Amino acid sequence: MSQPLKPGYDRVMQLLSPISRRSASKWARRFVQAAADFVFPPSCRLCDRELPEAALDQAGPLFCADCHTALTVSHGRACLRCGASIGPHLDPTRPCTYCRNDRFIFERVIRLAVYDGAIRKACLEAKQPGGEPLAAALGELTYSSEAAAFTAAKIDIVVPVPQFWRQRFVRPHHAAETLAHVWARRLHVPMGSHILRKQRWTQPQSRLQPSQRRSNLRRAFVAVGPERLSGATVLLADDVMTTGTTAQEAARQLRQAGAAHVIVAVVARGLGRR
Repeated sequence: MSQPLKPGYDRVMQLLSPISRRSASKWARRFVQAAADFVFPPSCRLCDRELPEAALDQAGPLFCADCHTALTVSHGRACLRCGASIGPHLDPTRPCTYCRNDRFIFERVIRLAVYDGAIRKACLEAKQPGGEPLAAALGELTYSSEAAAFTAAKIDIVVPVPQFWRQRFVRPHHAAETLAHVWARRLHVPMGSHILRKQRWTQPQSRLQPSQRRSNLRRAFVAVGPERLSGATVLLADDVMTTGTTAQEAARQLRQAGAAHVIVAVVARGLGRR
C-alpha cells in the first residue's frame, strides 16, 4: 500500500525558506491573474474600455488614458490644511479661503482631486454594490499621485470613517474601508477597522445645511481599543470631504483615545455650501 503524499509535501515546505515560500505564493498569484487576464482582458475601472496589452504588465487597478486624465485634471496645488485647491502663488501651509475660519483637530488633508466631473461620478459609483474594484482603483490612484505626502506623514495605523451597523443591510460595501485597505497595504501598516465605531444613525451630511452638520454628528463616533492609539499617527480614510465636519468629529474621538496626530486622506475634496 503506497504511503500518502502529504507528509512528504509538508517536509518539502519545511525545507523551503520563508523567502522561497513568499516567492512561490507571489508566482502563483501572478499566474492566476495572467490566466484571468487572458480570458477576461483588463478593462478601465471607470468606463469599462478594454485596456491595451501594455497594461497587462502594470500592477494594481487601472484606468484608461482618458479616464486617468479626467480623474486627475483637478489634482493641482492644494491647501495642506483642508485640501481645497489654491492658486500657484499661495502658501499651501497657510489657511486658505475655505478654512481660515476653521479650527481643525486633524493636522492636514491628503486628497487626489476636487469633487467634480469624473471624480464625482467615480466616487458615486464606488459607493454602489459591486463598487469595490473602482474604490480600490481610486485608492491606488490617490496613493500614486500623493505618495510623497503619504510617506512623509509617517503613519502608524489607518482607520476608516465607519458607517452605522444598520447601513450595512442597505449598502454592504463601504468605500472608506476599501480605501483604508489599499492605503494600509501601501504604507505597510495595520488597518484598524474596529477602532472607530459609529454608535448611532445620522442623516446624510449632504442633505443638511452646513450649520446642521455639526449637531447631526455630535457624539456619533466613539473610539475603542485606545491601547493601539497611544502616541500613534493615524490616517483617517474616507472617500469625500466637504466641510470637514465628519473628519473633525472622527478625529476628535481618535485624539481623545490617545492618538498623537490625525491625518485625513480622501479621494476628493468637495467645495460645496458652507
